[in-house]
Amino acid sequence: MPATAATVDIDSEDERHTTRRGERGQGMVEYAFILVLVAMVVIVSVVILGKQTGNLYSNISSGLGP
Repeated sequence: MPATAATVDIDSEDERHTTRRGERGQGMVEYAFILVLVAMVVIVSVVILGKQTGNLYSNISSGLGP
């Protein structure tokens, strides 16, 4: 009977390691999605605000004179 209990413990420990590996992979995918989302927001912000920022600097330099 003790051999069976030891076997159950080993099996359940192996299952926990498998689950942890699966969760770790899932976490990496979630971080990748977050990284892609942040990159897209940054790119869109630069495209939208880039022209406005350029115009602002042009206006400031024109206001300072020649």
